[in-house]
Amino acid sequence: MRLALASYASSKVVPLGMLYLASALRRAGHEVQWHEASSASELIRGLRERHAQVVGFGASTGMHTLYLDWARRIRDELGIPILFGGPHPTFVPDMVHHAAVDAIFIGESEKSIVEYLDMASEGRWGTPVSGVWYKQPGDQKNRELIKGPVRAPPLELDTLPWPALDLVYDRYPARGRYGVKPFMASRGCAYRCTYCANAAYLSLYGREVPALRLRSPARVIDEIRWVKRTWGLRLAWLADASLLTEPQWAAELVSRIRADVRVPFFCKVRPDHIDGAAAKMLGQAGCFAVGLGVESGDPAIRRRVLGRPIADETIERACHLLHEAGVRVLTFNMLGIPTESWESALATLDLNIRCRADYAEAMLLQPYPGTPIATWAKRKGHYDGNHDHIDYSYLSVSPFHYQDESLRDRLERLQQLFALAVEFPEVRRVLPRLVERRSKRLYDALFRVWYHVGFGTRVHALGRWR
Repeated sequence: MRLALASYASSKVVPLGMLYLASALRRAGHEVQWHEASSASELIRGLRERHAQVVGFGASTGMHTLYLDWARRIRDELGIPILFGGPHPTFVPDMVHHAAVDAIFIGESEKSIVEYLDMASEGRWGTPVSGVWYKQPGDQKNRELIKGPVRAPPLELDTLPWPALDLVYDRYPARGRYGVKPFMASRGCAYRCTYCANAAYLSLYGREVPALRLRSPARVIDEIRWVKRTWGLRLAWLADASLLTEPQWAAELVSRIRADVRVPFFCKVRPDHIDGAAAKMLGQAGCFAVGLGVESGDPAIRRRVLGRPIADETIERACHLLHEAGVRVLTFNMLGIPTESWESALATLDLNIRCRADYAEAMLLQPYPGTPIATWAKRKGHYDGNHDHIDYSYLSVSPFHYQDESLRDRLERLQQLFALAVEFPEVRRVLPRLVERRSKRLYDALFRVWYHVGFGTRVHALGRWR
């Protein structure tokens, strides 16, 4: 079967989840196409030219509204089956009732999608498939919905084929030449931060499934070496939620990156996992930069709202030790947290200044479906529960209710100026006046320029790894 996986066009993003699905489909004998488009019309042209028989989308919340509109257009013009996977249909499975949707896939779907296509090709309609909700063929308005039970995710990750990176890197050679490429050495997370989809997946799968599943270091190294040999590699971007959760495994992995691949790497770490030995290990193994969650400068908000009971002193010490070891620090921060005051937001900024963040990334908190914070915010009246109002970008607008709308405006402007204020004392001094000014275009331009300079050169090492 010719199945097309489709995504909004991007110059940098490599959707590893979708490409793992592509590999599973190929292993089962299906022909897989990769389509990126900036509009429904462009996508439909590509699907028609390549004679796609089925199209699948991986939908995050925010992007789901765009993809549903594209699906409606595809249904009207091509009439081919349309499948949806990803976090949004996983936690909002009722999207299967949309007229243009034939099936949704819940959770990790390497096995589910293969079994669904086997069932469909053999005409065994009405048979439940684990991890899938699908509509039987028939009258568009009266199609019976078959709901399969939740499927446990793959436990032995080494049995999965490597992601089908050739679909992206060969079709878009500039992406293949770009020196920074992502890898996943694990799935899941041992922690339950309230705002993170990993907490939602833990609740979905239950306690029978390990919170963290690891690939063998040897298997990861083989994949990284394959990518380096085939397309080139200057910086390995390890996208795992928290690399140092299993210290011995992490130590073996990073030491082998240095010995067997000989490229620097980026990884994400928790502040409470960093002591002198861990920082030294990362620095000696060639870690160029880490991503470290500060999230909020208000300890009470970190503990009670975000589920991160980590002291300011622990965060500051982790950043100091990493800098001592020669590792740059990208900090992750959130603004617009329910119960956050303007003073709390400034405390987040000032904590980043004390941490000497090489780039301080600030996002506007989004109550993604399935996360504990979304349930809590709705119950407390901070949020109306309408996921369609969540923007595809966590850098645009805050979706929460504010008694004082001027606070929302100031927080959204602070998000644009945050990294600049951490870097430049002059901006920090005049920040209270700047956030009162309605200069969205100017602040957006400043954000983009400094993101390119600060993040691009210090964390991504844009010039070095081209």
